[in-house]
Amino acid sequence: MREPLFNHVGRYFFGSLLLVSAIAKLFDPAGFVAAVASYQMMPDWAVPPSSYALVIFEGALGIWLISGRKASLATLCLVCLYVIYCSWVGFAFLDGRRLDNCGAFGTLFERRITAGLVVEYLVSLGVAFFLWSATTAHKLRRQLAITPELSPIPVDELKPPPPTGTA
Repeated sequence: MREPLFNHVGRYFFGSLLLVSAIAKLFDPAGFVAAVASYQMMPDWAVPPSSYALVIFEGALGIWLISGRKASLATLCLVCLYVIYCSWVGFAFLDGRRLDNCGAFGTLFERRITAGLVVEYLVSLGVAFFLWSATTAHKLRRQLAITPELSPIPVDELKPPPPTGTA
């Protein structure tokens, strides 16, 4: 059973986006650490290791999505990552902090936190969630298609037995 086009394109899109994002952050790691620190969401001592871990996780998740291995689990990790992104950007916006750089692409391509950016992240979260549900549904359909005990009953077995001649 072939993977639906939406699943395939969605995995490649998000995987490529995460890889480009991780690579862009590597051009100026100190700038990305400063962007994460500007959110003021964690103690100062936790910002550098968390920032580096995020870059590694983004790159690894991007490769994992593109590979297509265990796609439903990879897309679930993508949804969790976008929940974190949405919460950080949303809380910063609702708190009134209009940061000059959200940090999505490090300092290579700075994006100001605005209502439009919050909506963009929420839409991305929705698409990621839909991709996760689609990949999970595809996995379930594929498993049901190859399970022999759930195969349809042959028509010959549904026929009543022939009459015996007694009434």
